Amino acid sequence: MLAVQVRTRAGLDPREVNALDDDVFNTLHASGRHIFGAAHVSLIYRFSSGSLGADANGRQERTSNYRLRANRPHPGLE
Repeated sequence: MLAVQVRTRAGLDPREVNALDDDVFNTLHASGRHIFGAAHVSLIYRFSSGSLGADANGRQERTSNYRLRANRPHPGLE
């Protein structure tokens, strides 16, 4: 099991960063059968998400954490 954190930032309106985070969710959540390098990913799912509030410039930020069910083939086990 691997974990990936996606941090998004948009304009001053919180709906903008929420829409961006929704786009990431729609792309990643419940997807699978990916190959990243030698890692074979069978499932990606979001397990937490939350607002980070505004940065120093007033831009809204969010973070979403995803789990990846994956394995990497080992030459001795093929």
